[in-house]
Amino acid sequence: MFAEYHFPSGSNRGFWHALDNASIQLGVKNVFNTSPPFDYASALPYSAYGDLRLASYWFSLKKNF
Repeated sequence: MFAEYHFPSGSNRGFWHALDNASIQLGVKNVFNTSPPFDYASALPYSAYGDLRLASYWFSLKKNF
């Protein structure tokens, strides 16, 4: 799950003018913090589609020039 916001051009004043044409993104992978299922047929003890680190979060700021 993630959310993104785009700052429009020319709508910010003062210091916040630096955010013109920028976007902020916040996200969470594995929102419910569940463990990956076991996969007995694989060389690994867990499914390759899961992550043993459980939930992970990220923040991204992108600026177009």
